[in-house]
Amino acid sequence: CQVILHAGTREPGSSFLPRWASGLYDGRIHIWSDEVPHERARRLAVFRHEYSHVVVSAVTHHAAPTWLQEGVALFAERAADTGAGLGRRAAVHEEVGLVWGLPSDWFALSEQDARWAYRVSDHAVSTFIRHWGVGGLRDLLDRLGVTGEISRACRMVTNDERCGLG
Repeated sequence: CQVILHAGTREPGSSFLPRWASGLYDGRIHIWSDEVPHERARRLAVFRHEYSHVVVSAVTHHAAPTWLQEGVALFAERAADTGAGLGRRAAVHEEVGLVWGLPSDWFALSEQDARWAYRVSDHAVSTFIRHWGVGGLRDLLDRLGVTGEISRACRMVTNDERCGLG
């Protein structure tokens, strides 16, 4: 996978990347250097987040819904820091079934709506891992790659077409 580190910051309106994002995976990983703090740990976290999109896309043959992509990316972002990737919990309602109502295209979301969508996705993936473990998450991604349908993949792994998420 090609990684492009863009120098400087983006001019408002000059990029297809929403203002609230630090990186992007579109077949290549893009990271804007001046928009990611210079601390090595934060840059590595952004890279882990974006690289997880490479892995999830490859394993699922691009069938993962955005909420699953981003929830796994947040898990990966924290994984090296916490050892388990579950260090920080999002403060959201226990009603994690909200993921099923999230839009598939997050680029049009406002910063506030994007924050909410990330928190719901983070909580949903963390909840899934709490119930079925990281191995269950790997199985879900593998099955999604075979079936191409999240509800079928969930049912195969958990006997619940919504993965127990609502």
